[in-house]
Amino acid sequence: MLQISQGDFSSDHRVPVAVPTAMPTRKAAVAGLRFGRCELRPASRELRVDGQCRQIQPRPFDLLVYLIEHRDRVLSMDELLDAVWCERIVQPSSLTVAINRIRRVLGDERGEIIRTHHRVGYRFVAELEGSDLPFGSGQA
Repeated sequence: MLQISQGDFSSDHRVPVAVPTAMPTRKAAVAGLRFGRCELRPASRELRVDGQCRQIQPRPFDLLVYLIEHRDRVLSMDELLDAVWCERIVQPSSLTVAINRIRRVLGDERGEIIRTHHRVGYRFVAELEGSDLPFGSGQA
């Protein structure tokens, strides 16, 4: 939440008002996350596959980051919709479309990176490489 003051700016009687930000803040990754042939750099919003920078839309990118941050468990469809689309009203098919876009960019046709748990949700299952993993929730 951002804090702004409301009222007469010439006086010292200011009342703080909370203004919600567009997206919840996340931990910024210092280094890239490597898995298989892919490297994800959340801080610079870059995704590379086989060393080549690949284009991915903002929501699928945020969804991939969220899946990696919470890779220690299966994430329900409702949780993913709430986390990535925030308070927007969207159809559940938006999540399926975003997952399919991620899989197409990553070359994950067989679900070896993101596993589908039918009627439940999704889980990031690829093994992250390196010792500089910036997210804490899925580390062993």
